[in-house]
Amino acid sequence: MHEEAAELEIANDAEADFETEGTSILADSSQENESDQLGQLWLWGSRTILLVAALLRFAILTFKPFHHDEGVNGFFLTGLFRDGVYRYDPTNYHGPSLYYFALLSSWIFGLDDLAVRVVVAVFGFLTVALVFSLRRYLGTVGTLVAAALVALSPGLTFFSRYFIHEILLVFFAFACVICVLKFIEGERIGKIATGAIAVLVFTCVLPLGLLAAKAISPADNQTQLYVTRFIFTIAAVGLVFVLLRRLLVWDAGRPIYLLLAAASASMTFTTKETSFISLGTMLIAVGSIWVWVSLTGNSNKNIRTGFMVAATGLVVLAFYFASDLTSGIGWYYTTYITDVDKREQPLVFLAIFILFVAAAESVRRYLTENWKGDGSSESWSEPTAVSFIQFRKSVEASGNAFGLIFLSVLIFAVVAIVFFSSFFTYEKGIGAAFEAYNVWSKTGSSDHAQNGTWAYLKWLVGAEAPILILAALGLVIAFWKARHKFAMFAALWGFGLFAAYTIIPYKTPWIAINFVLPMALTAGYAINELASGNEPWKQYAAKGLAALALVICSYQCIELNFFRYDDDRRPYVYVHSMRSMNEMMREIDTVAKRAKTGYQAKIIIASPENWPLPWTLNQYKGAAFFGSVVKTPEAEVVIGSKTQRNDLDREYSGTHLVTGTYTLRPGVDLLLYVRKDIVEK
Repeated sequence: MHEEAAELEIANDAEADFETEGTSILADSSQENESDQLGQLWLWGSRTILLVAALLRFAILTFKPFHHDEGVNGFFLTGLFRDGVYRYDPTNYHGPSLYYFALLSSWIFGLDDLAVRVVVAVFGFLTVALVFSLRRYLGTVGTLVAAALVALSPGLTFFSRYFIHEILLVFFAFACVICVLKFIEGERIGKIATGAIAVLVFTCVLPLGLLAAKAISPADNQTQLYVTRFIFTIAAVGLVFVLLRRLLVWDAGRPIYLLLAAASASMTFTTKETSFISLGTMLIAVGSIWVWVSLTGNSNKNIRTGFMVAATGLVVLAFYFASDLTSGIGWYYTTYITDVDKREQPLVFLAIFILFVAAAESVRRYLTENWKGDGSSESWSEPTAVSFIQFRKSVEASGNAFGLIFLSVLIFAVVAIVFFSSFFTYEKGIGAAFEAYNVWSKTGSSDHAQNGTWAYLKWLVGAEAPILILAALGLVIAFWKARHKFAMFAALWGFGLFAAYTIIPYKTPWIAINFVLPMALTAGYAINELASGNEPWKQYAAKGLAALALVICSYQCIELNFFRYDDDRRPYVYVHSMRSMNEMMREIDTVAKRAKTGYQAKIIIASPENWPLPWTLNQYKGAAFFGSVVKTPEAEVVIGSKTQRNDLDREYSGTHLVTGTYTLRPGVDLLLYVRKDIVEK
């Protein structure tokens, strides 16, 4: 009996072990299947998003007429391209980086619309690509959703097809964040980062070599000059090679990421003077996270208290701005319901309203489920924390903290000097870089465009509502969990920039994309947190919110960028040149062919308001800008303002005929006079 009992016990134990082992195998198999599914989702999702981003940014780049600000930028580039001269002037708009990148593109493609816009499109595309570096901070699903929102953002796409500085500022600020993250993670250096630091060092060293070659070569001996330049170029390559080898063996090359972060930060300053707001907001965000974590201590009770204080503050603000809030709701309702010019807009309004209600319900459920908890729920971990302490530890781990900080400061300074001095040819540009902040402090203190205090909120609600709504959801989740510091950082970065630029009186539409990017990252985090939850409602909420947000963004992005890009009733459209300008240019080209003068045709521009025509007509060597009516009867074409009609008729009615009226931008109508003998051909 004892033997039978023993055998039965052994059999039961074996069966139990088999069941346990089988359960373990099934669990491991389930995890492997889930991992494979996420891997496939990541592979095909990232490829699809990059393809969509490329199509939206590069497709038919030249069909939209230049904005007058693009024309001004083109004017500075033209001088650099044709004469090799660019001198930074703080009163003439923004920094030099855009012009030098466009110069390189113009050497390759020629000085035209495509060459200059493709530069900005490249940086817009790279901004989307950088999002994929955040997979360990936003999760697989969150990163894909964030990248998709960045790719489909109406504003980020619109200004990635615009020859202005803003998307470069967004890219370099974002690159600075990514490089700092990789540095404090201690990630081994990759090929892209290695190539970037090599190009950076070469770009900074080569101009000095070329200047030295010119200094030691006789002015009348071009052959010797070319030979000497070649020798110094080879020397620059050798120097880069030696420095790169030294950097790669220093802590496995990890310090390179901090050097690239310093260079990226410097490039933000060489791009636009408002960079200090972006970088300053980032630093404040890191400090604010430390304060929140210190005060709450991951205690559910303290977090509840913090949320109640924040909610009270929002209620107070709502009462304080009650009239603005009421008028804003009325504006939104009027724009999308009662005063629409397209049948689809009420549907867009309905979709946004559903998204808002669904997000609000998700917040309610999330807080309800966690309000009474003890704050000890499991949460996936970030590879590193966004904090000054982690940054300091990474610097110390390099083995030479002083040397690393010194090199970072040196890189920052050298990059700025190279660009502001026009590659060591204009020393006054360095001092002008500091003077720019005096100029901007005056410019930024007035709302010259009369856009109003809540302009950015209107533009966001009008064009980026899905990103704004999901970013608010992400902010709530991130600060409730208080475990994912990058998500908290992205939320404060985005909403902090929004608050800062709202307070500043000066407002232009393109500035908004500075906070749309981090808001999109926060939105991606929100979807990932819901998707990773075990409760069925979270799974449904993640899928529904993500799908609806992407559908809305897709429609608004395509509508704005390819159909209503010159409709100033749409967000981001800022006194844009009308599409009729393309018709006028086609007419001028036809006239030049009929006259058999081609690009030598004599064109008189009498209109005092004529930007971007100096760029648009830059291939016509005979184009002359007077800004007033002058008599030039031999000119094939005369372009004047409708307000100059009487003077133009007096001078040209005998020799020219009006062949068309074209709207340059709202309120500026141009008349096209063509010589009679050409019209009669």
